This record gives sequence, C-alpha cells and structure tokens, in this order.
Amino acid sequence: MFLYWLTFLCLLQVTHQEEDGSVFTFTNNILSLENKKSEDIEKIEILECSVSTSHNPPIFDKTIIKQINLKNHNFTAIKENTFDGFQNLKSLKLDSNQIETIPENLFENVPSLETLSLKYNQIEKFTPISRSLLTLSLSSNKITTITNGMFSKTPNMLILNLEYNNIMEIEPLALQAMNHLKVLKLNHNKLQSLPKDLFVNCLEIVNLHLENNDLKSISDTFAPLVNLVTINLENNQIEEIESNAFLTLEALSEMDLSNNSIVQLQDDLFKNLKQLGALKLQNNLIKSLPDNIFKNLQILGRLLLNGNKITSLQANVFSGLTGLRNLNLGHNAITLLQKGSFAGLDKCYDLDLRYNDLTVLKSGVFSGVSELEQLRLNGNELKEIESGAFQGLGKLYALDLKHTGVQDFTNLKELSNLRILELNGTKFENDDDVKIGDNVFHLNQHGNWVINK
Repeated sequence: MFLYWLTFLCLLQVTHQEEDGSVFTFTNNILSLENKKSEDIEKIEILECSVSTSHNPPIFDKTIIKQINLKNHNFTAIKENTFDGFQNLKSLKLDSNQIETIPENLFENVPSLETLSLKYNQIEKFTPISRSLLTLSLSSNKITTITNGMFSKTPNMLILNLEYNNIMEIEPLALQAMNHLKVLKLNHNKLQSLPKDLFVNCLEIVNLHLENNDLKSISDTFAPLVNLVTINLENNQIEEIESNAFLTLEALSEMDLSNNSIVQLQDDLFKNLKQLGALKLQNNLIKSLPDNIFKNLQILGRLLLNGNKITSLQANVFSGLTGLRNLNLGHNAITLLQKGSFAGLDKCYDLDLRYNDLTVLKSGVFSGVSELEQLRLNGNELKEIESGAFQGLGKLYALDLKHTGVQDFTNLKELSNLRILELNGTKFENDDDVKIGDNVFHLNQHGNWVINK
C-alpha cells in the first residue's frame, strides 16, 4: 500500500492518460466536478489516497480521496452535488477564495467529512448539513448574525471557529443543537451582549473565546458551562460583572478580563473558582480590592493587576493565595503599603510594583513573601526606605530601583542573597561600583550592578 501526501491543485500542465476520470472545473468562477476523458484533465494532485499496488499516482477516483485542498482559486460559488460521491473524504479546505454563497445540502452526501475550513471568503450566511462534521472554521468572512437554525443540522460539532467576522447578534437558540461542542471562537467580532440562555445546551464547552468584542457587562450567561477550562474576555468594554457571573465555573483554569473598563470587583466574584491557575485583570479601572476576594484561589499561580487605579493595599488583601508565584501590581497609583499587605504569599517569587506612587517603604512591609527572588520598585519616588523594610527577604536575588529617589543603601544590607541591582536613573547611575554591607556591586556591560563571585 502506498500513500501519496500531495495537494489538490489545478495547474497549467496537462496530463495525457487514456482512461476516463473526474476533474474539478472552474467556469465563471464556479467550482464543479465533471467526468472527462483524462487527456482533457488539468493536472490534479491528490492529498492522501490509498493505492494497493501501483507506484504511479492513481486515476482520479472519488472514493479513495480523504483530503482535498482547494485554496486560493478565487471561485465565488460552488455547484450543488460537487462533492457527492466522496464517500471517504474527511478534510476539505476551501480557504482564501471569494465564496459568497454555499448550497445548504452541499455536504449532505459526504458521509465521512469531519473537518471543513472556509476561512477568508465572503460568506454572509451558511447552514451546513452534516452529521459527521466535527470541526468547522468560518473565520474571516462577513457573517453578521448567528441565527437559531444555523447549526441545527451539525449536531456532532466539536470545534466551531467564527472569529474575525462582523457578528453583532447571536439569536437565543443559535447553539441549541450543539450538545458536544468543546471549543467556541467568537473573538474579533462586534458583539455587545449575549443571550441569557445561549449556552444552556453547551455543557461540554472547555475553551471559550470572546476577546475583542464590544461586550458591556457580564451576567450569569456562562452558568451552564460547568466544564469550562479557559475563557478569554479581554479587549471588550466590560464595566460591570454580576457577583454570580462565574459561580458555577468550578473547572475553570484560566480567565482573561484584561483591557476592559472594570471599576469594581464584587466580593464573591471568584469564590468558587478553586481550580483557577491564572487570572488576568490588567489594564482596567479597578480602584480597590475587597477584603478576602481571593480567599478560595489556593492554586492560583499568576495574578495580573497592573495598569489599574489601585491606590492602597490593606493588610491580608491577598489572603488565600497560598500558591501564587507571580503578582503584578505595576502601573497603579499605590501610595502606601501596609505591614501585612502581602501576608500569605508564601510561594511568591516575583513581585512587580513598578511605576506606582510609593515614597516610603515601612519596616516589615514585605513580611509574608519570604520566597521572593525578584522585586521591581522602579519608577517610584522612594525617598525613604526604613530599617527592616526588606526584613525576611533572604532569598531576594534581583532588585530593580531604576528611576527612584533612593538616597543610600544602608537598609539594603539585610538582603544577603542580592546579586543583581538596577540603578539607572538614580543618583548612583554613574558609579562603577556600589557597596551594600560587605558586598561590592560592579557595573557590567548590560547596565546592571552585579556581584562578581
């Protein structure tokens, strides 16, 4: 048995065989399949076909073809019954053409079709009929509305890609028949809202992409998605999230709410997200963090809060984050850190506080982060560092003090493991050597002060 891994392409070279066969033709930019003498056939190469004995490519037999790739041919329509008889066709790619309409029953008689890709066309409406179809990509088309019956005849779909369209509306029952759907991509559209019961029959979805839309608020629309693992809502216009919005998403591992307009986080918003590993809230308008808002997120490893409007951190605000390793609070408006602000962050090794409004670091302010290895304080005024400010940071390896008002290193001597220091934009930026306790840091070629040991 021989396998040919080629591509279905219409070339200018003409074959000269004496047997009859089938050929794709393009008449007035309409794709169709016709039977012709093979001496009239433009050279067509087959993607993955099984041949029993011959070393030569087989005659074009529809029943042995498993994959077809007809990209970049500029046809605008497809004739009905074009793919009838392709009993074993599993994958069909018609990307990057100019297809505007597709006959509804075009794939009804292709019983093995599993993957259909129609990316980069001009499609506005399409209602596929295929019980075997598992993956459908309609990205980068001109779809504006997902209607109630649009996917009613593809009940076994697992992956649906509708990104980069002009979708402004999804009708309430649009996904009603999609009981097995695992991945749904609706990103880069123009959605302003989602129907309340949109996902009521979509219990199996694990990845949901809604980034780069125009969503204004989040209610309990996601409640049925009990198996959801990742959700991306970045780059919308979300201002409000109801307290029960994520209540049932107990399997969720990653959530992205970055680049929105969120001002306030409800106290119980994350309380049942016990499997959450990454939470992205950067570049919003959050002014404060409620007490105990993260108390049940024991396995959260990464929390991004940079680019908000946070002005202060109360004691124990990060209580519960016993597994957190990376905390980013850069580019906020924090003026004061209290003793206990970082209490409970026993595993955090990377803390970013760059470009806030800190002028003083008080004694014991970093208690609770004894595993810290990297601390960024650059871009703060930092006129004073009290004795004991860095107490307990025996593992700190790198400290960034660029563009701060640091005046001396007296209270840095307790950082016994410090090896990398950044001082550009400070009064010490022209010093080749600086001494902290018994250690001398030398300016290297990369602009960092390091200990040479």
